[in-house]
Amino acid sequence: MDKLKQDAHIIFAMVEDGSLRQIRDVANGLACNCFCIACRMRVLARQGSVRQWHFAHSSQHGVSCEWAAETALHFAMKQLIEEERQIFIPDMHVQVERTTSWGQTVKRTHSTPGKMVQLESVALEHSVHPIRPDVVAMSGGKHLFIEVTVTHGTDQKKLKHIQKINTSAIEFNLRDYSRTIDWEVLRDLLISASPVKSWIFNRRQAEIEAKLLDEVMAEIAILEEDRRKSTSEKFLLNSATSSADQLMDNRNMDWQSNSKKGVDELTEKMKIRGKAICFSLKNGGEIFVHSIDENIVLLHITEQAEWLLSALSKFSVGKKSDSEIWVMPKKREHQLFIYLNSISSATRSVQGHI
Repeated sequence: MDKLKQDAHIIFAMVEDGSLRQIRDVANGLACNCFCIACRMRVLARQGSVRQWHFAHSSQHGVSCEWAAETALHFAMKQLIEEERQIFIPDMHVQVERTTSWGQTVKRTHSTPGKMVQLESVALEHSVHPIRPDVVAMSGGKHLFIEVTVTHGTDQKKLKHIQKINTSAIEFNLRDYSRTIDWEVLRDLLISASPVKSWIFNRRQAEIEAKLLDEVMAEIAILEEDRRKSTSEKFLLNSATSSADQLMDNRNMDWQSNSKKGVDELTEKMKIRGKAICFSLKNGGEIFVHSIDENIVLLHITEQAEWLLSALSKFSVGKKSDSEIWVMPKKREHQLFIYLNSISSATRSVQGHI
């Protein structure tokens, strides 16, 4: 729908039970028994044949109510949300990007499409100390705030508190719409993918940004390391099997044979004298790093930490068959430690973990 010119006509008014009525749904004149939502004074219904139908303050009171139309539209949208108990939430787009030391940009993006959600409960002007959102709803067992903006939007104080209590909030921006739009238009804005709705704050956005940042920083760490190393120092790694063979070629170790050499031998040694560094991850799970060989570092990633496999695959060269052991060239150990420290809550030394 095209945005329309604003005007001062009031097409919504309050009846005695506190609910709203549209101008076309009431009797003419004072027989409408309606009141102004802003000042609570008596209004009459003007339903003539020339001008657009609207409510007007009764001349006997001599009232000039400047914000009557805006207040009426604001309350109408909130009442509609309470009646419908559903809303089409807007898309969410998240992008994280950082640059390498030589200016190359590494970017990750995530998009969540909008969808219709049901509201299990709706409370209007419910206090959530110290703020009072226009609408406090419950959807999927989570609180959802809805702010209806006709003149003034969400201020920084309210925004900071919304972020502090980690509650998702949506804004309905009706600033540029006519004050005379009716129920049908408002309902369409509520249940369709309308551009008037946007996220003030989405509690999942911070989680997604953190995950994307981890991926970006992991890639940058590898790019920086690869750039620092000369081409002659790089291993030619094409697959988990062939890479492992090349890394251990100077020891004549065949990692795919039944020999007791290779990773199996190294793992056995660690049971006896090998120490591991355990990184406890902020987002769950642990990673054990074994480093006693001059060429190879072994990683044991617990099941709870599998969310990090996509990032760690950029450091490692593959997984040892029939095990949870991942293999990484020694030269990447330093960058790995930098990365793991940034996403860990604690570290400890472990004797003979594998």
